[in-house]
Amino acid sequence: MNRRLLVSLLLISLGACDGSEAKPDAKAEAKSDAKAEAKSEAPAKKETLPAVDEKAAESWAASLAETPADESSIVAMKALAKLEVDRLPTSMVDGIVAVTEGPPDARAVLLAKSMGENMELLDKACDTDGRKLMRSLATVAPEARDSKVWETCKFPRLGLVTEGDLANADALMGMMAHMIFVHLDAGSTVSKPERTLLQAMMKKTPGA
Repeated sequence: MNRRLLVSLLLISLGACDGSEAKPDAKAEAKSDAKAEAKSEAPAKKETLPAVDEKAAESWAASLAETPADESSIVAMKALAKLEVDRLPTSMVDGIVAVTEGPPDARAVLLAKSMGENMELLDKACDTDGRKLMRSLATVAPEARDSKVWETCKFPRLGLVTEGDLANADALMGMMAHMIFVHLDAGSTVSKPERTLLQAMMKKTPGA
């Protein structure tokens, strides 16, 4: 099957569930509202994550200077999979590993699958309904997907990249990198080496 068509079909399937779920009953809604109200009244409490191995993070980040440009994205992902194995959802780590070990022409499909398994993080990263975004990406031309993601997600607001960085960034890699970032940032201070790896992860491969 044509790879672009396969990616589109996967994006559609990942975004198709939001209107088919059963609505909760009145009691469930009341409980949910009560919990939400109680949560909003409680002081914000930062989630704690295990400490990252700072020396390993610095070593991985420094290695990018000697890594060929067409390999830096995958090297950065391999580093993140090792560094954040105890700090990210298991399904996300598995998705990162799958991308690094899979063939290049399957990368977009594997990324889309992993994002679909962590939709709450996509909602937070893009500050929008992740499923609707995935559906909309399936309906635009592949060459227009990057601009659609940048316009919708406005990633510079999170402080990991600038508007200028987006010209050399891959949209799907950018989405995944920011999902990782918002998760880590919620439970710890994201170190400079970690930021360097996330920025390298989302860079377009030359000639791709």
